[in-house]
Amino acid sequence: MRFYLLIIKNILFSKKERKFVNIFISIAISGIALGVATLIIALSVLNGYEKLITQKLLQLDAHIQITGFGNKPLFDYQKIEKQTTQLIKHEIISIQPFISKVGILGKRRIKEGITLYGINQNYFVSNKGFQIIKGNIFNTNSNQVILGKSIAGKLFAGVGDTLKLFAISNEADFSHSSTPIVDNLIVSGIFQSGMSKFDESFALVDISSLQNFFSIQNAVSGFEIKLSSLNGVDSLANLLQDNLRYPAYVKTIFQNYKAIFTWIELQKKPIPIILALIILVAVFNIISTLLMIVIEKSGLIGTLRILGTRQSQIVLIFLLQGIVIGVVGILFGNLLALTLMKVQTTFNIITLPSTVYFVSEVPLYYQLWISVLVSVITFFVTLSVSVLPSFIASRIQPVTTLRFS
Repeated sequence: MRFYLLIIKNILFSKKERKFVNIFISIAISGIALGVATLIIALSVLNGYEKLITQKLLQLDAHIQITGFGNKPLFDYQKIEKQTTQLIKHEIISIQPFISKVGILGKRRIKEGITLYGINQNYFVSNKGFQIIKGNIFNTNSNQVILGKSIAGKLFAGVGDTLKLFAISNEADFSHSSTPIVDNLIVSGIFQSGMSKFDESFALVDISSLQNFFSIQNAVSGFEIKLSSLNGVDSLANLLQDNLRYPAYVKTIFQNYKAIFTWIELQKKPIPIILALIILVAVFNIISTLLMIVIEKSGLIGTLRILGTRQSQIVLIFLLQGIVIGVVGILFGNLLALTLMKVQTTFNIITLPSTVYFVSEVPLYYQLWISVLVSVITFFVTLSVSVLPSFIASRIQPVTTLRFS
């Protein structure tokens, strides 16, 4: 083994030889390192994005939602709530009625479209994703509202400000003769969820106040149900749908946000293509580098053959060179990926438009298996592509090399 190490050291790290061989070796190592780092970061971003979005949605929204088919209100909702609780009482953590209406909030000349969301005060206990960053929760039976951080910024509204609310009494039968509703709302607090859907358009109001406002005292828009586990959520939704009467319509969180979860799955599909391209770059880098070394060191190879070195030993020497280049590139790639991810998580250099990606920060969730998987694949690719130059080197005739050296 010492013999092999001395020869490899002479070929790869000799300062007396031509410099361009060392340049090719550096390029090969850099190419492998960049490829490994790119793939580790890409997988960590996709992993983190799926984890962050899923976690936020589970904190902010219902696992199962019961609404009226075609946005019809659910009358006699106490009966529906009781029946639902009886059907899934062992899996349910909380069930919250809500009212959802659209309207316009205005302050002086500024107007913004919003979603009025009528809830109970204990809504914040089961939906911990809503964080009150200013002010307090609204009082029961009051004209108070809690605004999302983004919508509050657009309206230049703060705690204690009075806003003008414009809405339509019956959205489903909207026409020129529809009765407009105008009222004042006082900002009691401002919340932040980290999701643009809620922060940019939601205004949280007491449910009883909203029932009086729209004259629907015995109706709600639906129910939000939190479960102890998402295992079997589809079967529970089917059970409720089979037993609840029309117009009750049951949807799971995965159905409500099907576009998001489908988009996440779609982002994972190019990963094999990216991996293939990185492997292709690594193949050309390593083959070209080893072939350059074979050409440059042909005299040394001829001398070794004359001194009695077998062809199998020459093959092993160049295989070990390929392995050394690959291992160094893999180590630098892992180090580069970890460094860049640490810088991003610490300083948040790269930001995302929340209106497109739903979150403003780049989500990074590093797991050891990602580095292991990328490193192992890269190592075996390096080993495989090192075989061809190694066999070419072993078939060099010593007489020919010495004649032209």
